[in-house]
Amino acid sequence: MKKIIAIIVSICIFAVLPASCAHQKSDEELIKERVESFLTAYNNGDLEAVLSCMDTKSKNEFSALMNIGDALIGGLSGFDISVSNIFSLAIGVQMGDVLTLSDISVDIQNEKKATVNAVMGYDDTMTAYSGQVQFVMVKENDDWFINDLKPVRNSVTEDISSGSETEGQVTEELQNIDPFEGLQVQFDGISPYVTVSFNTLDCEDIVSENVTFELDKEMFKEGETFTVTASFDKKELEEKGYSISNVSKEYTVENVPKYITSADNADFTELNKNMYDYVEANANGSVGESSIFDVYANEINHILYAVNKIDDIEYVGSCFMSLKNSNDIAINDNTYNKYYRIYSIDFTAVDERKIYVAVGINNISINTDGKICYNIGQEFSPSMLYYKAEITEEELNSKHIVSEKGSYNVTEID
Repeated sequence: MKKIIAIIVSICIFAVLPASCAHQKSDEELIKERVESFLTAYNNGDLEAVLSCMDTKSKNEFSALMNIGDALIGGLSGFDISVSNIFSLAIGVQMGDVLTLSDISVDIQNEKKATVNAVMGYDDTMTAYSGQVQFVMVKENDDWFINDLKPVRNSVTEDISSGSETEGQVTEELQNIDPFEGLQVQFDGISPYVTVSFNTLDCEDIVSENVTFELDKEMFKEGETFTVTASFDKKELEEKGYSISNVSKEYTVENVPKYITSADNADFTELNKNMYDYVEANANGSVGESSIFDVYANEINHILYAVNKIDDIEYVGSCFMSLKNSNDIAINDNTYNKYYRIYSIDFTAVDERKIYVAVGINNISINTDGKICYNIGQEFSPSMLYYKAEITEEELNSKHIVSEKGSYNVTEID
């Protein structure tokens, strides 16, 4: 029980430390005296004297720790006992110095801050250990006080009752790591439907195994800045000796293909030729058939007549459609944009006839190298083309172009 209480006391005391008074001596002398005063006060079980060795800030923090520690220690020990009670009890039942310091060295960094490195030993007659510690000292009112006390390396623990010696771990100063160092942020898809994924292959193992990266939404567009948040179990990382330096970082979507929203800067020269070839091939393929582009060639007295010949194919105009709200793509057949070229076809089926055909292609995008692609980033294929056909231009326009203006921005092109 003595051993458990003493260790709990040590943990509580090491968590927060700080201050007392001095004489007209050198800074180094004052600092060493303060550390020795702390050591004496601790070994005497004098909590008030320990507090007098702390700086103002740490002294106030220790008061808060007292309240937390009372609940913590009560839960651990199963007794109704406070931090101050345990402090006096634990020290009072020991014989001789529980804590010792050796190899003390002082490093004065500036007129307000210094560090003291030393080897601290702990001996409660049952268990002994020692390790390198560092006191952080600050100057207040021309005197030096303890601001913090940190174990900085492994200790050696000796079980005196058995005479064995083992390597133990006094809580080491945590190694601070940046989880974003080496993180590869990868983009996939076509703007504004770019997805983001992460590759931790070049990250430290502790990051790859213990940190996940999260986004606040699923889809992004070119040029958009977004925040990646590192998610991890803080307690688990600390037990492994690590802390995280920053939990979020901003990135920008770049070097991705994008769907075009206008035909103004797109070179459709090759595409236009392919569209005409498509219309011509399908028109000529209808000769001898009773329909052309799924429209009956001619019907007289309930008798269907076949196409005799194609007389003329003439370009009428073009239009480009771009989705008004990118979030509506799912309810619009996953079509972000459309490009139509309209042709009139004169043909003979017993007598002279005419139909109007709109040849279309969907989802036109531009790669990072400026190359135009279709149907989700593919090179052109005639199979991507489709058509809408009506007997009159007015009917074609009404059914297949004007009707799209609810969801799409429609621009007519000469």
